[in-house]
Amino acid sequence: MSTFRGPPLRAAVLCCLFMVMQGVDTFGISYVAPLLGADFGIAPAQIGLVFAASVIASLVGAIGIAPLSDRFGRRRVLLVAVLLTGAPSLFIPLTRDMSMLVVLRVIVGLGFGAALPVALALVSDFAPARFRSRLVTLTTTAIVVGMSLSGLAASLMVPRFGWPWLLYASGAASMVAVTLGFLLLPESRPAPRRDLPAAPPVSAMRTLLQPAVLLRSALFGVVLTMSYIVLNFAVYWLPTVIYNEGYSVGDAGLIGSTRQLLTVALGFVVGFTMDRLGASRVLVVCHAAAMVLFMLVGGMSIFAALSLAVLLLGMSVLSAGLSGLLALVSASYDASVRATALGWVQGLSRVVGGSLGTYMGGVLLGAGWAQQQLALAAGLAAAIGLTALVAAVSLGRGAAVATGTCK
Repeated sequence: MSTFRGPPLRAAVLCCLFMVMQGVDTFGISYVAPLLGADFGIAPAQIGLVFAASVIASLVGAIGIAPLSDRFGRRRVLLVAVLLTGAPSLFIPLTRDMSMLVVLRVIVGLGFGAALPVALALVSDFAPARFRSRLVTLTTTAIVVGMSLSGLAASLMVPRFGWPWLLYASGAASMVAVTLGFLLLPESRPAPRRDLPAAPPVSAMRTLLQPAVLLRSALFGVVLTMSYIVLNFAVYWLPTVIYNEGYSVGDAGLIGSTRQLLTVALGFVVGFTMDRLGASRVLVVCHAAAMVLFMLVGGMSIFAALSLAVLLLGMSVLSAGLSGLLALVSASYDASVRATALGWVQGLSRVVGGSLGTYMGGVLLGAGWAQQQLALAAGLAAAIGLTALVAAVSLGRGAAVATGTCK
């Protein structure tokens, strides 16, 4: 399509709205975790297991639910995924049972794991070529907007109304978003059953298992995994760290929101420059800059406030690079296998990196690791990701994966 209006515009706007709600419903709970744990009588280690269960479930959503959109259509699968992510927020405050809390967060993980790759595939299907990188990056960055909004909402609502109302509000907003999607979201494939081959998932997997495709997908997976290790630690543990240092939930929410807003701004810059200068070179610069910032914090004795600011800047740069990387990965696959490819590459990376970041964050903090040590660990992860990214770019230079196009 050469114009950006009508169905393409509706798809982009609604997918961004869905991703905002994904950010609120999936990560908003981190801002109230200490209060939730106190009310439920749950230790921090058990809360870490609840978080990890959600991350692991996201893999099932990514590789088990998202690929269904290649066969049955993006629209219906995406709406179900958003519903799965949002509805549990309405019930979490009503339970006091640890097992039920895990079940509800697993449902959230299933929805989140499916929603992101399907939304990216739908936006890519509709987006004009000249806007594609920006729109896919914007869609991914919308998750960060949701995370920021949840922090701001926590700072305003929790002190006045209590932590349950943050979850009630996010769940209700998601139900409104699903209703809007049911009324307005276009379908990229009007007749998916009739138009597709008899067994498209098998065909998609056969394509993705070709040696050259598999190798580059694996390299993309390494980059994503390293990013998710660092960013999941920041998302799930930074609010608790700030809270334990004597700050209020409101302070933790404002600090987290500031970082997320910076990530959004950088995400716009990354998406714009990717369309102008090419995705590969911009992403290499992002990962290299994040690595340098982390190493700067880890290798120098600077004031605590300045050190925290540099660390947060590094996380924002890496997060913006992650949004751009997903745009590159999305553009690297043909539309017929895009959701399946994104589900596997992004899903496996999220569950491995997310689980490690969530679990090891608690372990390292429990072992007394200081900010400098944590920054050095983040710098090492960024260095590994940078190496894999350079290898993936070199491998695919002048050619695309699975007949896709990328720079």
